[in-house]
Parts: sequence; structure tokens; C-alpha cells
Amino acid sequence: MRLDEETEYLNIYNAIKKIDKSINYNICRWAFPGKWAIDKADSWRISYDIFPKFSRILYIIEKNANLYPYASSGHYNDMDMLEVGNGMTYDEDKSHFSMWCMMNSPLMTGNNLKNMSKQTLEILTNKELIALNQDEGFKQAKRIIKQKKVDVWVKPLGKNSDQFAIAIFNKSNKAVDYTLKTKNIGISRDKVVRDLWLHQDLGKIGAKKSFTIPAHGIVVLKTN
Repeated sequence: MRLDEETEYLNIYNAIKKIDKSINYNICRWAFPGKWAIDKADSWRISYDIFPKFSRILYIIEKNANLYPYASSGHYNDMDMLEVGNGMTYDEDKSHFSMWCMMNSPLMTGNNLKNMSKQTLEILTNKELIALNQDEGFKQAKRIIKQKKVDVWVKPLGKNSDQFAIAIFNKSNKAVDYTLKTKNIGISRDKVVRDLWLHQDLGKIGAKKSFTIPAHGIVVLKTN
């Protein structure tokens, strides 16, 4: 007999919450379970298992790209544990961590904490990126521009969604020069922005702003 997933998972959920409502409940069926889960489970896996290859990072991001409407306070699309420090390049690790923060995935380290490098520690303890993941508006980033080499993602911030995080993500195997045009992402040219990896204020973003982004690298900006 084939069991009904919704019925069985909700039976487990109800039994757990009767014991202790504070217990965190994650649904793991290696794909988005369905709308029935989004106000019940604390999180749900949306893909098969992660491993430290950039192609896998891209695969999981793509699986989550259109699930942003289902993320809310206390209920998140789970992109699996972090592989930062497990063999990818420095820029790949930064991109991986950035997108998990932008897309509100639970942040669970998957590396050996006893022998991580200074670079790995720098990535995992970037408070400005972590703040995006923990933002009180609970909005998941949405892809606004999709191109062969570069994608641009925008995450509304704050309860009023009046500030934004912007990720410019180079998926290609070579460095690219990219010009971000604010009219294409619906953000005022008068917004002042900060680079969250350089930890530098860049001034007003203007009508356009250009960046050189390394292979598999990312730029993450926050408006103030």
C-alpha cells in the first residue's frame, strides 16, 4: 500500500507538537513537499543531497529559485548543509554561503570545525551576510535577471521591505565585467549601497554600477 505523504507527515508533526511545540520539524523527501507543509514544518528539504562541487551548488539554487513565495517567518526552504571549507575554491565558497543567506536556507556547517582555514572561518562568520539570512522581514531572494553567465537576485529586507540585498552571481568559469543597471531591478538610483564582502560603503548606486566578478564569484550589496 502506498502511503499518502501529506497525511503521514502531518500525523508525525501533530504527534511531535503535542509533546513539545518548540521542537524543530524538518520534512525531508528530497523535493519541495507541497503547499500543505509551508505553515506546518519549520523547514523542508528541496533537493537531493549536497556535495562540495560548484555544479551541485548551482543545481540546488535552481531547485529553490521559484520557491520564494513559500518562505515565511519560521518556515523555510532547506537547501541542505553548507559545504564551505570542504574543497571548493574561495570564491565558490563565498558564492555558496552568500546564496544560502540570500535564500533564507537554514545555515548548518558541514565542515570540520577543528581544522578550518582562516578563509573558511572568515566566510562562515561574516556577520553582514548572516544578518541577511536572519532578517526580520523573512523574505527569500528572487531572481530578477537570468543570463547565461550572470544572475542578479534581490532580497527585500526589513518588515516594510524598504531596503534590499542584491547578489550579482557569476556562474561562468571566467571572470566577467558586469554593469548593474538599477532600472532593471526596480531599485532607486539614490540608494546608498554597501559591499558585504569588502565591508565597504560604495556611496549612491546611481543609474548603473560596474563590477569585476571572478569565476564562480559573487558580489553582495545592501542598500541603506
